[in-house]
Amino acid sequence: MFKQFNSLNKYCSAPCKLKNTKPKVNQPFKPKISPVSKKQAVRLLQYSADRKVFLDKPENAKCPITGWPTTDVHHKRGRIGDLLLDQRYWVALSREGHDYVEDNPIWAKENGYSLDRLTKE
Repeated sequence: MFKQFNSLNKYCSAPCKLKNTKPKVNQPFKPKISPVSKKQAVRLLQYSADRKVFLDKPENAKCPITGWPTTDVHHKRGRIGDLLLDQRYWVALSREGHDYVEDNPIWAKENGYSLDRLTKE
């Protein structure tokens, strides 16, 4: 039952371990909070379908910034709330063009690729 104490061991023996450890208390069940609400999940499904149709249109085939094939939808006024599905503020861009717009917000506003989110049109 007793084993030679080793400085790497936390307890010197099995009875010492039982004596000095706290019993595990059953924690009450806490449900996990969903990362996406049910309402937003429905919006995201609709967005996915609308996005595919939007990018398949011939006028949206080429990125206006790089001239490469489009892969992304840029939201000029953001994606919050109903703006996620509002196609008036969508622009089809390549990944590189989208990165350029996100990295250069002043240039993007000057050239119409981003709009102020606080003002209403």
